[in-house]
Amino acid sequence: MRAGIGLTDALAAASATPARLLGLTDRGWIAVGMRADLVELDDELRVVGTMVGGRRVR
Repeated sequence: MRAGIGLTDALAAASATPARLLGLTDRGWIAVGMRADLVELDDELRVVGTMVGGRRVR
């Protein structure tokens, strides 16, 4: 936990919440039919991979 917020809440604040507020129904969470813009993190929360539209770009 950093800045008084847990990891689960931080992830929602960076994904599902903005998507919902912007009315984006095809992103913000992982499920069949979603856009699949993802960032893969290691145990230290460092970026190890990125997907945009379901395609690995890093």
